Amino acid sequence: MDFGDILCKELARISESISSETPVETSETPVEIEPPLTQSDIQATAPSFVSVPTEVSQTFYRPQTGTEVRDLLSPVRERTSPFHLPSDQLSTPEVQRVVVEHIVKSSEISSHLHSPCKLKQFSGRLPQPTFEVDYDTWRNSVEFCLNDPSVPNSQVVRKIVESLSPPAANIIKSLGPQASPKEYLTLLDSAYATVEDGDELFARFLNNNQNAGEKAPDYLQRLHTALNYVVAKGGISAPDADKQLLKQFCRGCWNSLLITSLQLEQLKSKPPSFAELLLLLRKEEDKQANKASRMKEHLGFTKPKAMSNVQAAHILHRGY
Repeated sequence: MDFGDILCKELARISESISSETPVETSETPVEIEPPLTQSDIQATAPSFVSVPTEVSQTFYRPQTGTEVRDLLSPVRERTSPFHLPSDQLSTPEVQRVVVEHIVKSSEISSHLHSPCKLKQFSGRLPQPTFEVDYDTWRNSVEFCLNDPSVPNSQVVRKIVESLSPPAANIIKSLGPQASPKEYLTLLDSAYATVEDGDELFARFLNNNQNAGEKAPDYLQRLHTALNYVVAKGGISAPDADKQLLKQFCRGCWNSLLITSLQLEQLKSKPPSFAELLLLLRKEEDKQANKASRMKEHLGFTKPKAMSNVQAAHILHRGY
């Protein structure tokens, strides 16, 4: 495809965008079409000093048909025809400049509307509003945008400023649009990031136990989130993260049957990854829940209730 074909297509796109932005307003009043004039009508209305030919061609007095009227009243975009420019006009600097500006403007608008960088609101207020996220969650989203090569730093800065509300927005007022995203994060870290070092975070990680009513997969995810903070602060090295995660899970999980069924104690020398361990726990919990449901459906009672019924039958048999 040569430059002429590309230019014609871009001119057609420009025309369509302009016509779509300025639609033609049509009248709701029906158009009355007068009947064609006959030779007798012309002779009756003409002055006496005007001679009318005996034969008048009806094509000169034929009104526009309904189809032609509808064509005139149709929107401009329906009657838009493709551009046909001579080849000598396609290479003029003025035409090329208009086409290039239109392409660049369309690309900027498209990239802005379909940007993958989306940050939720953060203000730093306490208690935290329900529609906002905590600082660590917000910062992780910023890091994700920074690691995306398709998002420029200027757009990340714009997203950071748009997602902040006072008092967090007041902290970055000293920074302008020319500052880098790292400078914004450094300033916000000084106010909202945790001040505990890696050793303190690791000690807190070792005190995380399974809460009452908390499922094993949920407990593992909570441990994994806390362990990521420990690694980020240098409490442990990244290669030891999976080993420490499995070790603390076996220590803090109260479901011994689950740990025994999966033989997690034997996996400490070669621990699985977080994703693999999470999938194992979900499958095992689902299998145990299905077994308990089948037992209840088949026997009609749960295990503790069955034991109480046996004890009651034994008492009645002895005559108490």
